[in-house]
Amino acid sequence: MDDISDREAYLEDVQSELLGFLGERLKAVSSMDSKPKLENVIVGILGIPDDQCDEWMRQLKKKTEELYNEQKAANSDSRDIELDFEDFRSLDLSDPLKVIVWFMLWLGKYIVKANFLPDQCMIFSKIWKVLHEKQLQVQDLDNKLVWNEVIKECEAHKDKLTYFDGSTELVLEFIKKTCHLIGKTYE
Repeated sequence: MDDISDREAYLEDVQSELLGFLGERLKAVSSMDSKPKLENVIVGILGIPDDQCDEWMRQLKKKTEELYNEQKAANSDSRDIELDFEDFRSLDLSDPLKVIVWFMLWLGKYIVKANFLPDQCMIFSKIWKVLHEKQLQVQDLDNKLVWNEVIKECEAHKDKLTYFDGSTELVLEFIKKTCHLIGKTYE
C-alpha cells in the first residue's frame, strides 16, 4: 500500500464504490468466480434488437464489435479475453467512443444479470451522445452538469430502463458513479 499514490488509492475507492453500488443497491453483480466471459457480454450487447436501438446505440454496438474483433485478433491464443483497468487507463483519448465502449465492456464483466445489460448499454449510449453533441472530452464526464445532461437523455427513454424499476434516483446514481470514475481516470 505504501507504493500506491493518493490518486491511485482514490481511483481504487471510486471503482470499489461503483461496483459496490451495482452489487448492493442494484443487485446486478455477483461473486468474482461467476463473472461472465467477455464474449458473453459482447453477445449480449450485439444481441440487443435493432428496433430497440437509436443511432447512438447502433454506434455503440458497432464500436463494441470492432473493439472485440481487435481484442480477439490480438489474443487469438487465449480462451477468454481479459480487460484490465490498467489497459483502460492507457487508452488513446482521440477516440472517446472507444473509451466509453471499453469501460462498458470492462464493467460488463462484473454484471451477471443479463437483463441489466440493455439498460447499461442504453445509459452508455446516452453518455456517448452527450459527449459527442456537446463536443466534450472524456475528462469532462466528471462534472455534475454532464451527469444532468445524461440523465435528461435517459429520462426520455425511462420506460426502456426496466432494471431500474423507474427509479430516476438509481439511474442518476449509476450515471454519477460511472462518469465520475471515467472522468477521474483521465484527469
